[in-house]
Amino acid sequence: PTRLATMAQAAAGDSRAGEGVRMRRLRDTLSKALDECFRTVELSTFHQALPTIARKHQAAVDELGIGVLDTLRKNVEAEFETICASADVAAKLNLLDELVAGKAGSAGRPSGLAVPAASENAPRLLANHILRERLLQQAKTLKASLEELEAGNEALEAEVAAMDSEVRTISSGAKDSVRALEEAGEVAEEFQKEREAATAAAAAPGTA
Repeated sequence: PTRLATMAQAAAGDSRAGEGVRMRRLRDTLSKALDECFRTVELSTFHQALPTIARKHQAAVDELGIGVLDTLRKNVEAEFETICASADVAAKLNLLDELVAGKAGSAGRPSGLAVPAASENAPRLLANHILRERLLQQAKTLKASLEELEAGNEALEAEVAAMDSEVRTISSGAKDSVRALEEAGEVAEEFQKEREAATAAAAAPGTA
């Protein structure tokens, strides 16, 4: 996990024990929103982004996709914790719980502390906002990485094709050289036979 995620998880672990109903509901809403979002993501999306690699290494692309989605979810959760901590969301929602339950009057309210409106949609809206912004950022980064990887893969394939062509050319040239040597050997052998025949004919009795 990233340093941000580690710090957020540590901070969340220290503060969750004292969280009220609305803060827990906010976390549940974020978790359900993430579940619903990532449930709709198909691994075929990564196959489409990396078609050449996926055809040859589908399992590796699937593993890459699962890792990206897992990292993305952890980053969204870490961002959520950071926002909640910086805005003191848990304390404000806890105070709201007390006010709604009638356990604290206006005299007991800390001075200058803004109390959020008691809206059932507030947790969902906040979770959706965090998720949308984080997904957009991660999508841009992922797209750039995939394009770079695909470009590198195309360059590698072009290089391999060039090497294959060169090997074929060398192999063809070697075959031509061997064939030429064989033909030269046959010509030399025929010449040698003709020379031997001429020599034999000259040495035969009665040859003028």
